[in-house]
Amino acid sequence: MYIYSDETLSTLEYAHRAKSIKNKPQMNVKMTNRAYVRELTKEITQLKRENECLRSKNGIFLPPEQYEQLTKDSETQKTQLTKLNEILTSKLGEIEELFGFLEAKNNEIKTMSEQNEALELNLTQTKESLKVTPLPYIYIYIYIDVSITMNVSPVVLERWIMRLADNLVRVCVCVCLYVATN
Repeated sequence: MYIYSDETLSTLEYAHRAKSIKNKPQMNVKMTNRAYVRELTKEITQLKRENECLRSKNGIFLPPEQYEQLTKDSETQKTQLTKLNEILTSKLGEIEELFGFLEAKNNEIKTMSEQNEALELNLTQTKESLKVTPLPYIYIYIYIDVSITMNVSPVVLERWIMRLADNLVRVCVCVCLYVATN
């Protein structure tokens, strides 16, 4: 397999030149000889001015009109640049604000996960203690815990405990009678 680098290089150069070609479409306008002559005289005067500027070499090598146009373009670009800088600084401020918000949320998540771990540890400890605690005390403990979290009055809590105690006494009496008869 042969590589023809010269041909490849010339093809790429041609493609680059062809890519940089810019067309300027114009409407089909019939120019009279006078209009054409006027246009050519304007171009000739412009070229004469440029030639004079180049020969004088007094620091400006452009005709004054072209120099003024360049300065106007430069000023508009400067104003656009300042506007873009203002937009950029505002966007950077928004980004910093979002990073602060993100950091606050991360801290909040960390705090919540620590609380969750503490609650899970408390839950496992409670489960272990419930395995050892006798059944009637479990009911009382659960009801007291529920009443505290649901803000039940002590009077209602006491009534419930009394009913629970009565039921437990009946269960104990029934169990004793059953055991005695068997």
